[in-house]
Amino acid sequence: MQGVRIGTGSFRNKPPFRARLIGFIQAKLSSKAVCTGFGLALMLCMFLIMPRSPNAPVSESLQNAITEFIPTTAQDIFLLLVFSVDFEPPALLKHFIDHYLFLGIPRENFLLIFHSEKDDNPKLEPLVKVLDVFGMKHKKLWVGTFLPPMKLQLERELVEKFVGNTSRRWIVTTDCDELHVIKPTSPTQRVLNIPGSNLKTRDLVEMINEARKIGKVAIIGHFVDRTTANCTLRDIAPKPAIWQQFPRIENITKSILKGTVNKVLLHSSTHKASSGHHKMDNWPPLKEAGLLWEEPGHQTHHFKWITSVIDKLRQRADEFKRNGEPWWIESERFLNHYDKTGQICRILSTSNSSATAPAAQKKPKKA
Repeated sequence: MQGVRIGTGSFRNKPPFRARLIGFIQAKLSSKAVCTGFGLALMLCMFLIMPRSPNAPVSESLQNAITEFIPTTAQDIFLLLVFSVDFEPPALLKHFIDHYLFLGIPRENFLLIFHSEKDDNPKLEPLVKVLDVFGMKHKKLWVGTFLPPMKLQLERELVEKFVGNTSRRWIVTTDCDELHVIKPTSPTQRVLNIPGSNLKTRDLVEMINEARKIGKVAIIGHFVDRTTANCTLRDIAPKPAIWQQFPRIENITKSILKGTVNKVLLHSSTHKASSGHHKMDNWPPLKEAGLLWEEPGHQTHHFKWITSVIDKLRQRADEFKRNGEPWWIESERFLNHYDKTGQICRILSTSNSSATAPAAQKKPKKA
C-alpha cells in the first residue's frame, strides 16, 4: 500500500476527509490541547499525514513526541543539598549520605553546598572527613548570612552547571535533616527495605520512569516529624540507625510552627522547585494540569528536633526578621512554645512510641 512514508515521502489521492482532519488538528494544536497527552497524540497524527519535502526539518517538540522513550537511569538522578556547618553534626551527614546512597543515587551526583556563618570555621573539617569516608567532595562553600533567596540562587547555579535541562534527568530536593520515603502502592513495584527501620520505599529509578510515562514532572510528599521516644531533644549519634534514635512520629511543623508540610521530593530538571522546596515554580497551573504526583504515602521524615535546633532557630529568627524573610514567624512560634513549656511537642499522645510523658527539658540559654 502506497501512501504515508515518515520523513521523506508524501501521500497520494488525499480524500476530503484527510483535509478536514488536518484542519481539525491544526486548530487543536493552536489551543491548550498541546499541553496534554491528547495534544501529543495530535502532534504525531499531524506528522504522519502532512505532506513534507524530503529535506524539511522536524521541530524539536514534534521530534520529542515521536522519539522513542529513553528511560531514566541511576546516573540521571541528582541530589541537591545545603548543609549547615554551624548547626548540623557530622553524624547527621553520615546518616543522610547512607540513606540516599541506599536509594541508589550515585555518590558523584551529590550536589552538596556547605554553609558557614564565618570563614575558617573549625566545624567544617569534621564534615569534610565524613565526605572523605564516602569518597565525596562538596561542590561549594558558602560563607555568610543564611538567607533563603541566596540558598535558592546557589542551588540553581549547581543545577545549571551539573544537571542541565532534560526530561530524563531528575533532582532529589532535600534539606540536611530530611530523609525521603516513598511508600509502595502495588505488589508489582520494586521495594527497598530501609535498614534499621520497618519502612519500605520505592525504587527511585522505577518511580521516575513511571512518573514520566504518565506525564508527571514532580513527586510531592508531606513532612513527618521524628523525635525521641519521649519527645525530647537529643544529639545524633553515628549508631544505631537514625530511625531507632528518633522512633516517634509527631506533627510539630504543622501543629506548632503552623508551617507548610508539602515537600517536593524530586522533580524533572525541566522544572524548578521554589524556595524551601515546598512547591514548584508555576505551582497552580502544574497542579491544575495534573502534572504533580501527590499521595499520602510520599513522605519526608524530618529529623530537625535535635539539641542544636534551639540555637539554630533563635539565630535564624533574628536574621530572617532583620532581612524581611517571612519564615521568622514559624521559628518564633516554636521558640515561644518551647520557652513556655520546655517541650518540643504540643500534645503527648501515647500511640506512637512511648506512653511516658517527658519531663520538662533544661532549656538552652538564649543567644
